[in-house]
Amino acid sequence: MPDQEIAVLEPNPPETEPTPSSLEPGDKHWYQNEAFGIPEEIQKSPFIQRQPDLPTALKSLDHQGRTLSNKLTAKPTDESSPEERGKFYNEMGRPEKMEDYKVSIMVKGEDDKPVAIEFDETQQKVVDRLKKLAHNSGLSNKMFNTVLEEIIEEEQESYTQRNSPESATATLKEMWGKDYAKNSANAVQGWKSIPEPIQKSLMMLPLADRHQISAHIASLSQEPVIQSGAAITQGATTDTIESITSELRTLQAGNHKEFENAYNNNLDPNHGKAIGRFFELSDKKGKLKRK
Repeated sequence: MPDQEIAVLEPNPPETEPTPSSLEPGDKHWYQNEAFGIPEEIQKSPFIQRQPDLPTALKSLDHQGRTLSNKLTAKPTDESSPEERGKFYNEMGRPEKMEDYKVSIMVKGEDDKPVAIEFDETQQKVVDRLKKLAHNSGLSNKMFNTVLEEIIEEEQESYTQRNSPESATATLKEMWGKDYAKNSANAVQGWKSIPEPIQKSLMMLPLADRHQISAHIASLSQEPVIQSGAAITQGATTDTIESITSELRTLQAGNHKEFENAYNNNLDPNHGKAIGRFFELSDKKGKLKRK
């Protein structure tokens, strides 16, 4: 019996499932192969039909996706046009128009319940200017409200400090010294004599300044006034309508010989005195006109 050739035994290769890239589509287009699982409506896409195979299609899609993403999120540069900047800002969440900003700040109402903040006419004008600035800067509605809330909190803190009775008392005691009690009493009476519309305007000033103005107005009514012809004589000073009008103009123009621009600058230490001088001159002018 002839020797039988012994077969060489080798390990069986592992069974693996074919991958789409290794499949032979035969006569069909690659995208029609069921192994790829491409929906029929996608198979009809001109883009898919132009691709020679699946790997090329995937690379092309990835490239287009990256390109589109870069275009959508590209930051504007110094050379960017206003239209390009506006498009970028809108894509990042900025409202189309400044009027589209919505204030969502809540404050404590009755019984400490949160209510939507409300603005008076003057405050609303400030908010509208902030909306314009926010829109030009590309802020989203959330960013605008964050900035606005910070400004309101700072202003409220500043207002509280400016109108603190303790702070005003310390300022006035230092300024008036031994006349503090008398001037404080005069301030109360002087404030009562100021018409309500003017009182509302003066409320923009710090409390100490309002007391100075009110005390000064009260002191004017206590000084002896001698009327003579078309002028009012107080001590050695003689004023005419023309001279009073001229000084009023220099006060408002900011070139007053004594107070300079203190009338227009509420941060100037002499602001309260300049305002008081304005009322004093206005009172004199009114009396002359009535003569």
